[in-house]
Amino acid sequence: MLGLCALLGFPSLGPAGMLDTPLPIFSDGKSAQVVGLLPRVIKKDNLETVVACTNLDTVAVNIGLEVFDKDGVLVNSIVAGNGEILNVAVGATRTIGTGRPELLTVDHRILMIPVLANGSGRVVASERDVFCHAMVVDEVHVIVEPSICPTCQVPTLVSAPVWACGNSILDPFEECDDGNAVGGDGCEGDCTTGAPPICGDSVVTAPETCDPPGSSVGGNGNLCRGDCTVCGDSVVDAGEECDDGNGINGDGCGNDCKVTVTTTVCSATPLVGCLPPAASGKSQLQIKDQGANGPGPKDKIQWKWFKGPSLTQADFGDPLSSNGAVYKFCVYAGATPSVVVAMQVPAGGTCSGKPCWRALGTKGYRYGDRRLSSDGVKKLILKGGAAGKSKILIQGKDGNLPLPTLPLGSDGPLIAQLSSSDPNAACFEQSFSQASVTRNEAKQLNARAP
Repeated sequence: MLGLCALLGFPSLGPAGMLDTPLPIFSDGKSAQVVGLLPRVIKKDNLETVVACTNLDTVAVNIGLEVFDKDGVLVNSIVAGNGEILNVAVGATRTIGTGRPELLTVDHRILMIPVLANGSGRVVASERDVFCHAMVVDEVHVIVEPSICPTCQVPTLVSAPVWACGNSILDPFEECDDGNAVGGDGCEGDCTTGAPPICGDSVVTAPETCDPPGSSVGGNGNLCRGDCTVCGDSVVDAGEECDDGNGINGDGCGNDCKVTVTTTVCSATPLVGCLPPAASGKSQLQIKDQGANGPGPKDKIQWKWFKGPSLTQADFGDPLSSNGAVYKFCVYAGATPSVVVAMQVPAGGTCSGKPCWRALGTKGYRYGDRRLSSDGVKKLILKGGAAGKSKILIQGKDGNLPLPTLPLGSDGPLIAQLSSSDPNAACFEQSFSQASVTRNEAKQLNARAP
């Protein structure tokens, strides 16, 4: 019995055949759906696996058992009739097994199954309302009165686990189980929470309140933000810095519900003394404005500053606490340089339930915000190291980006700078000559340092 209990212990969920294999079609043409998963199927040492299923539906149903070997390979074909019972009457119970044990009546035996010590199974039916129970049964021995045969071996019959959706038990592979097969109630009929809404598909799906990002909402200039929520409803939602109930810029709260950016974000002219990369050709700037009507989900601003000089963590300042270093990314253009991009990354804060900032050991810091709540910034990586090993990467996307109007003028260089509010921190830059601007069109600008 100890050996059998070990066999029936929960498996290391390696074989994924019962999860990944396409659902079968019954031999009468009806489609199948999963009603139970068997993490362990045994056919070895005179032990057989038997599944008993009861039709709780209001119509006759087809029932089938698919068996998979230890590598997750299907070993029987329901469409060929091997492993199925058709037209099980309402209220009736039928059994399907890997063999025909003496102890139980098996209505259908699956043929051509190899020896299995670590197989798995999938119970399918033409309707969902089917209840199944699995057993591992002694194939040879039967129950005999001890007075007749005191030395006869007692037959083995042990329940085997069946993972089923809709039984209010959260089994492995289930995201939820609310005890029913009804969808749209927060737990779908297949025990998943349902596909999350796709922000940017122009379909408003809860919890979205608008779609696509950048579109006007409500007719008064309110802006759909990058996370498909509405700015301008007079409610300061998570990710909003302000909400004054309108979509008007220039009144202190912009139509993206951010406090209006002023010249304090970026200085009017480029800073002096900022550090360029230590190696040539290791800085790139990309600006994408893919939306035909302003900011949209495919927009992007990215600056790479790689292979910098020798830097320590202290050279970046410390952004971990709420009163720590605030970073500013500024791009200047023109013969008389003026600000065309101004992005700010705040210190501290919480993003999607976790700290926005984390230390990269003792070398630097990393910022991550999937909600893109600060000027559309998704990530900022500040990493120090020996000369040639330090790097900076800032990346922003979607409708919150402060995009310039493209194409930019060609009468001067582009200067990208990242600075910190920490007076002891370094400033970093790259100047791109017009010759290093490889693309400057209405939808995209690319520049690569020579």
